Amino acid sequence: MPDEDKKRAAHRALVDRVLNGEGRASPEQRARAFINADTPPPLRTLIGKVATRPAQVTDADFAAAKASGFSEDQLFELVISAAVGQSARLYEAGLAAPVEDGLRATLRMLGKLTREGKVGAEDMREVLSAGVSRQQVEDALAVCAAFNTTDRLADAFGFELLSPEGFEAGAKYLLKRGYR
Repeated sequence: MPDEDKKRAAHRALVDRVLNGEGRASPEQRARAFINADTPPPLRTLIGKVATRPAQVTDADFAAAKASGFSEDQLFELVISAAVGQSARLYEAGLAAPVEDGLRATLRMLGKLTREGKVGAEDMREVLSAGVSRQQVEDALAVCAAFNTTDRLADAFGFELLSPEGFEAGAKYLLKRGYR
């Protein structure tokens, strides 16, 4: 099976699982989030932002949706449904490349920036033409800068590295609580 056919089959399987698989949110709720339509008001704000302005999602959006009676498990499923639905619409309309193309292009650009200390307009065009939004590029650059700064400070001040147990504890914390 050619790679493109494999990707399409995997995409169909993902969409089927998101919409019809077992879950805490009903298939109807997931379908509404997937198409970003007919969701109740507190959820509408969250789902609308996930689908069209994900960088603007706030803790307050989640709190309002949760206060309206949705559990965290349901909200997780509905957010995934909205994100997969929006991605599918953009990809099918030819407006976005598969996620892995954008990720690879972004990582190539960040690798060049890290190695050479600069990137040019052509590097940015490559990333943007792979379907990455300007906001996503800015986010990736901000994360890269933050890690670079942290690394330089750690070297300058001689920070001690964590033990393997310390790294494991930190990983468990992040998995449980996430970045805040």
